[in-house]
Amino acid sequence: MYSNRFDPRVIAQSNARAWDIEVANGHWATTPLTDDEFREARCKGFPVSLTGFRPIPESWLGDLSGRRVLCIACGGGQQTVLLAARGALITSLENSAQQLWRDIDTCARFGLTVTAVEGSMDDMHMLENSDFDMVVLGVGAQFVADVRPVFTHVTRVLTEEGAFIGAFMNPVCYVFDWAAQEAGQLKLRHKVPYSDLTSLHEEERMALFGPDAPLEFGHSLEQILGGLLVEGLRIDGYLEDFKERDAIGEYFPSYFAVRASR
Repeated sequence: MYSNRFDPRVIAQSNARAWDIEVANGHWATTPLTDDEFREARCKGFPVSLTGFRPIPESWLGDLSGRRVLCIACGGGQQTVLLAARGALITSLENSAQQLWRDIDTCARFGLTVTAVEGSMDDMHMLENSDFDMVVLGVGAQFVADVRPVFTHVTRVLTEEGAFIGAFMNPVCYVFDWAAQEAGQLKLRHKVPYSDLTSLHEEERMALFGPDAPLEFGHSLEQILGGLLVEGLRIDGYLEDFKERDAIGEYFPSYFAVRASR
């Protein structure tokens, strides 16, 4: 029998609540730039990283002055602020109201402006066709069950000369047993594509992550890279980054980012 747990709208609502809680708990991805960090970034020309460490190449961004840029899953007062500081006209789309407020408050603190839109990346019906010169997606696609609608909307809202920059989890991160990782072991268990809702029993998921954790979905490379190509986006840039906060980062990159053009 079909469960509404698999309904994209239910997943979006669940993850919005989860990330509001992450903000309250001080998750690193929800911590806004400090005054010192902003001043340091200004001295360096406001470099932007979507993957935690490696900055996006300057050639990927170009001159953003006056460019209309849609930021998706970049809330928290970090990347969106840096892109606005580079002169972009920013619209921030966030599923979490608290993450969105972090963008609003932090931009205001540094004299920047942002248009805030609350909504899920897989249902961007509120945005007009061909309204953006660039779409920037932070590491957040793992919080929707299906990335196809995301890429369809991205293509729809981009201008004919528009560009997409997106960061993603390496699907290999999802193949290991979660409990074994906590014990410092990398034990193969899960198939990709991965889903918190189907790859784990509900009791196990609750024991591992608790009731307030966001739901995650490990998309395959075919779903990500192939999905972009199906939408007519031409991949013209690629980088990888390592997650230094856990053992996996010792062996392979946990994140990758791509640039694609129409």
